[in-house]
Amino acid sequence: METEKKWFESWFDTRYYHLLYRNRDDSEARIFIDRILDEIQFEQDAELLDLACGKGRHAIYLAEKGYSVTGFDLSPSNIETAKKDGHAKLRFEIRDMRENLGKESFDGIFNLFTGFGYFESDDENFSVFNSIYEALKPGGILIFDYLNEPYVRQLRTEKQTFEIEGIEFTTDKEFIGRKVIKHITVKDGARVYQFAEQVSMYGAKELEDVLIKVGFGIQKTYGDYTLNEYSEASPRLIITAKKA
Repeated sequence: METEKKWFESWFDTRYYHLLYRNRDDSEARIFIDRILDEIQFEQDAELLDLACGKGRHAIYLAEKGYSVTGFDLSPSNIETAKKDGHAKLRFEIRDMRENLGKESFDGIFNLFTGFGYFESDDENFSVFNSIYEALKPGGILIFDYLNEPYVRQLRTEKQTFEIEGIEFTTDKEFIGRKVIKHITVKDGARVYQFAEQVSMYGAKELEDVLIKVGFGIQKTYGDYTLNEYSEASPRLIITAKKA
């Protein structure tokens, strides 16, 4: 019997996902990478991992900066697209973040744009931090970019319908317990598809406590991509943490 796919195994691998989020700001992503590299100052021969790399926009830019970069993502279509970049210091693999990511293989691991919290249980989600810790070299740095729960909860959640390239999208958001669920209806001609993004929300202190329990030391916590100080009103929660 074929096992039913989880939402993230199917949705991220559709063309509708990439169409819906086609306007992600690459310039903002590059500014963020520049600023975080100014803060951390990796050696030029550093080995870096972009975990849940999507189509590789962050990984590609890191490689352009001269680092050796690996990108892991669960979506075959994402990896296929990312591999079209021919940079010599860049490689991509299909990989589940809950699995072994390597043993002391990387000087830095980036987990960006809420590439976390997709799984059913807290234990599954937090197991990712153990995988990251094992994959980092001693003294290695995790750069973790996640939604900010207080900020997300106060956002308006009205249903929206709009068209992109002749395809109609309807999105609606709801909160169930600690999960934020974004329902997405796609009308493509006579065909109608239903998807749902589900992310578990964790507060800053809870995440910092889990990271410390794993063995990390918290370095800094920021609230946006320009690295302003974190507060509950911040649009993002960005944590840098160091392996002992």
